[in-house]
Amino acid sequence: MSALVNPIGDFPLNDDWVYAYGVRSIVQGGRFELPGTGAPDVIAQAYWGALFCMPFGFSFTALRFSTLTLGWAGLIAFYLLIQEVAGNRWLALLGGLALATNPIYFGLAHTFMTEVPFVSLVIIALWLFVRGLKRNASVPLLAGIVITLIAILVRQFALLLLLAFGVAYLVKNGVKWKTLAVAIIPLAFGAGVHVAYQHWMIVTGRKPYFELATLSDLIPIPFVTFILYSLRIPASLPYLGFFLAPFLASVLFVAGPPPRHRRIVICALMSLAGLLLAGIYVTYGPIPEIGHILTPSGLGPRSLRDTFVLRKNFPPISAIMAIFWICSIAIGSFGAAALIMYFVRGVARVVTGLHKDMVWLESLTLVFVCAYAISLLLMGFGLKTPLFDRYLLVFVPPLFILVLIIEVRAGCISEPRWRGALSLGLIFIYAGVSVAATHDYLAWNRMRWMATRMLMESGISPTQIDGGYEFNGWYLSDPNYKRKADKSWWWVNDDEYVIASGPLSGYQELQRFVFQRWLLFGNASVVILHRVGAI
Repeated sequence: MSALVNPIGDFPLNDDWVYAYGVRSIVQGGRFELPGTGAPDVIAQAYWGALFCMPFGFSFTALRFSTLTLGWAGLIAFYLLIQEVAGNRWLALLGGLALATNPIYFGLAHTFMTEVPFVSLVIIALWLFVRGLKRNASVPLLAGIVITLIAILVRQFALLLLLAFGVAYLVKNGVKWKTLAVAIIPLAFGAGVHVAYQHWMIVTGRKPYFELATLSDLIPIPFVTFILYSLRIPASLPYLGFFLAPFLASVLFVAGPPPRHRRIVICALMSLAGLLLAGIYVTYGPIPEIGHILTPSGLGPRSLRDTFVLRKNFPPISAIMAIFWICSIAIGSFGAAALIMYFVRGVARVVTGLHKDMVWLESLTLVFVCAYAISLLLMGFGLKTPLFDRYLLVFVPPLFILVLIIEVRAGCISEPRWRGALSLGLIFIYAGVSVAATHDYLAWNRMRWMATRMLMESGISPTQIDGGYEFNGWYLSDPNYKRKADKSWWWVNDDEYVIASGPLSGYQELQRFVFQRWLLFGNASVVILHRVGAI
């Protein structure tokens, strides 16, 4: 699949130029540095990327292959995790395929963004924790702790996995002095790793202050604003339902409810799905653009002045693609309703103590899901950031496991063949969309950078170009930059030349670069515009 999208190209994608800056500083100067203060604890990923740059020097192509390698490791670990929980190769294969063809996972695996490395490390750690707790084996548990500590140095949210591990360990082994030590020490050590990294960045002059140093950074005020921000949760739930739909198609209701109650449960799920669907339709329209990676036109933000700032020159959406997105939202809404049901059932099983042999595993997944969700809300408000769809990717592995715990019994299932065929059909559709959308996103960016490089080779300075977020960030990022009302917010000094997807008022077209689209069909263009009247 990766060969089809052609991951080759020495240019950044989305935010990965920030993390690539750290890799370049290691490769070329031997000193890890970042261009700003807002990046996560990304040093582990930076050194991982530097390993892939050692043979031929720094390049974004090498960094993409570093992410693809971790992405494959995550898929293998996910197969092993499901096999560990369910003891069923078909379910393990189905889960691995569902994650591999997830449009966000597949698309981000072809960048140097932190989500896929982080999710892959979380999956590996989860597999080791489940294996160790299930067998009362110390070596897998220790290995899982080490992997989680590494994950903290990719995204500090991995601390929450140590919290979940501690709770699961206490649930399984009881509360004693020894078990308390095993539960608390890894979490304390992980917090120490995060604080030590931040302190090291400050004392060595790599950043001016400690991220989230005060309580006011985490607790939003006023409370009403926090509640309004929390209303974004319902809009995000269909994403999770969409992610798990191929898996749910095979396992939903395998272990219940009884046939006489199944119609009632299905009607309840349909009603809840209808409410979610209606809310999204009223708020965002029939084809909502509420994500950051998954959009009506494909994958990735269209971070050029005309599309991102002025909201114009978007590619037309064909009737077939419009139907696909509407169906995806409907499927996602039903899947979200099912996930809510599983979540409630999981909490009830933990509280009531049913199936005591599995309560520790349910605790592991539920604590991680709840802690991560709360952290997203607090961090999103404190840092004034939206709830991006890519942040939801890490929910997928624990939710898979929660569904498995509730639905699978005795390591086997006996669903009708048509359900397996439905799962494979959805996976095939997801794979087609993922490949086509990722191909288009890379091709579009390839043309953007061909245009900017042609300008620079002709003697035009980057300071004269608005080449989009990634271009101006890579060449002109400045923490002291002051935004100008008449220019794009991404470090634009002079927009004499603008890279765009179509015409803009006050500019004339100098050259057009055409590429073929797979997802929306036909050709699309990137143009170099020159300000009218400029010398």
